Amino acid sequence: MKLPLSWLKEYVDIDISPEELADKLTKSGTEVESIEAIGSELEGVVVAQVKDFIKHPNADKLRLCQVDAGLEESLQIVCGATNFEPGDKVALAKVGTDFGEGFVIKEAKIRGEKSFGMLCSEQELGITEEECSGIMILDADLTIGTPIVDVVGKPEIVFEMEVTWNRPDCLSIVGLAREVAALCDVPLKMPEIKLDENSAQNTADYVKVSIDNPEDCPRYIARIAENVKIKPSPLWMQKRLTACGIRAINNVVDITNYVLLELGQPLHAFDATLLKGGEINVRRAKAGEKIVTLDDVERELVDDMIVIADVSDPVALAGVMGGAGSEISGDTAKVLLESATFSPASIRSTSSKLSFTSDSAHRFERTVDAYGCDFASRRAAGLMQELADATIMSSAVDVFPAPQPTHKISLAYKDINKLMGFEIDRQQIKNILESLTIIIAEELDDVLQLEIPSYRPDLVIEADIIEEIARMHGVDDIPDIPVKCSVVEDADETSYRKTLKLRKTLESLGLTETMNYSFTSAKLLNIFAPEEGRLVLPNPVSLDFEIMRDSLIPQMVESLGRNQARQVEEASFYEVGATFKLEDESPKEFRSCCIGLMGPLGRDTLNKRTKISDQESFSWLKGLLEKLNSTIKIDSFTFEPKEICYFERNRGFEISINGKVCGICGLVKNKIKNKWRIKDSLAVAEFDTAIVFAAKQKDVTLKDVAQYPSTSRDLAVVVDESISYQKIEEEILKLKIRELVDIDIFDIFRGKEVGDNKKSLAYCLKFQSANKTLTDVQVNKFQKKIIAALKSNINADIRDT
Repeated sequence: MKLPLSWLKEYVDIDISPEELADKLTKSGTEVESIEAIGSELEGVVVAQVKDFIKHPNADKLRLCQVDAGLEESLQIVCGATNFEPGDKVALAKVGTDFGEGFVIKEAKIRGEKSFGMLCSEQELGITEEECSGIMILDADLTIGTPIVDVVGKPEIVFEMEVTWNRPDCLSIVGLAREVAALCDVPLKMPEIKLDENSAQNTADYVKVSIDNPEDCPRYIARIAENVKIKPSPLWMQKRLTACGIRAINNVVDITNYVLLELGQPLHAFDATLLKGGEINVRRAKAGEKIVTLDDVERELVDDMIVIADVSDPVALAGVMGGAGSEISGDTAKVLLESATFSPASIRSTSSKLSFTSDSAHRFERTVDAYGCDFASRRAAGLMQELADATIMSSAVDVFPAPQPTHKISLAYKDINKLMGFEIDRQQIKNILESLTIIIAEELDDVLQLEIPSYRPDLVIEADIIEEIARMHGVDDIPDIPVKCSVVEDADETSYRKTLKLRKTLESLGLTETMNYSFTSAKLLNIFAPEEGRLVLPNPVSLDFEIMRDSLIPQMVESLGRNQARQVEEASFYEVGATFKLEDESPKEFRSCCIGLMGPLGRDTLNKRTKISDQESFSWLKGLLEKLNSTIKIDSFTFEPKEICYFERNRGFEISINGKVCGICGLVKNKIKNKWRIKDSLAVAEFDTAIVFAAKQKDVTLKDVAQYPSTSRDLAVVVDESISYQKIEEEILKLKIRELVDIDIFDIFRGKEVGDNKKSLAYCLKFQSANKTLTDVQVNKFQKKIIAALKSNINADIRDT
């Protein structure tokens, strides 16, 4: 949102520097991202008049112009533009004008003809950053020789604002002026409406408005302007629109954009003669309907999109873009002016499905005040009378099926002080509320009954009002008060303490914590799993945050992909957070932990360039999970193969503790990784922390340091592909050989030497006794016992090592 300060000062009388104002706004929560000056104070640029021109004798695309700049003689100017005629007033940069960066206008000879200056475009004057195809044509009433700075004004100071999604009222100049008025304790001056509706014709006699579903369109106002003269809007309006990043088109379209910026109310102007049947119907699109929008693109509609239709066809995508079939043109003489509000969720959905947004949609997505429609409509109609010589028909058609009552909130003084943490004077509280135009309807027993203005949909509960009081009081002015805490007897902090230990353990293992919102987009979730059983928000702030996540894995992969895009070749992340699922059609919250590994982790520098294999990547993940087991002292995770839709085939596993499934792990599919251009293997795991925390903790026993040497034996077994490493280890541990202190796998081999659907696993078995030195005979006896068990129980073959 761009905020020109000269425009702001029409509504608030302030006398502070731009930097001080930016500081006040930012500290109050409305961040000023940047301050820039648009335009320049060019000395030497004046208003001039083109007296005549001829074709340049030596260049087909140039003109030789005679220009009156108020001097004794006309100046000869060579110009390549063609958008002017004799008699037009233009901006002339005389010889000696310095545009900066070494660009100085000098007397020049162009293709053999002398030129004594330059005719300027809006871009050359710094009025716009857009490339211009011709020179700037000025008002015919201007006096020749007038400095151009007196015409277009001094450089405009413009704030670039970051408006949070919950403050749609600040997506307008008046809305920001209201904030400044409260911060600077000055009155707000609303725009003046000069509207004469004394036309003999009544709007209701010309057009009928119907709304199929009031939830789609709470309010729709139609006004008719006749005898409209389409022409360029005045320079002051063009300059303001340009400063806000909007291209000037013609007076009628510019007025709708001007009021949009000024009041935050999107408007649309139809050529009324192109609407069939004298009827406006706000309805859902019919499946298969199409519309050509103002950008000349034919768009196919679906039945959940809201459209504005005449008796036969859609003429506009409600709240998003108008249709080309009713566009304002140079021949337009009768205009239907629309001022309405639409369902935020529907506008978001339409914008997303069409991959298109607009300034109007941006505001409707965040909620537009239905009670502001009439003021904006009258403001725009008044400007059309002033700037387009329009006659406005009497009595607008205003369809408002279900006006909502004023929202009321009870506010107790004791709750203000309790939540803020310090005492604030009651009169100061009232002054702040008054400055925010929050009405104190009644004060009874230290409780205020407040009426919330309709343009503040973010103020819903008592805490919202207290936040406003703190914001306006000034966060920097909140005193430093020592934090007081009390011991709550019998409070169960088990989950908190175990979560803290989990975080510390993962960080000690080299992982970095990530944090994501608990809501995400259907677009992201659909990459991983089909749409089913999701908790969809009824009124999301945007399509990027429309669903409560049911897994941490999609956002984990997205975070790793974002790092990959920024040349981070290896990363190890974890997140502990909430997930949500529908059970028996009721939402239920879970706490989960997700781990994500990318790249050649753990390798020395010389080996990092070698591509990491699936086996190595998964081994790191599994080893990390096993280390987590031993650190938090719970029974070991067990892994069972499981086909999971977003893991590679035969690369997904269920994680269990004591036979109870608590999570999943595996290697992400290539087609999913390719969305973020991740080339290396991507290993992820997710588990339910409640199940993990409920697992019985192992008793910690101390053992004497071994005094006797250990000895080891290698063992290679050939088994079916379906036999897991874990199964082999379980069979060995069942033998309860006390002297077997470690089982370490060091090789996995597949090939024709071991047969189809077979694999060879090589282990190093380490034996050690606590009270004697083991002999070769004893160790060999242990190994034979292990071999016999493996042959008998899992049909293993023994290979020579």
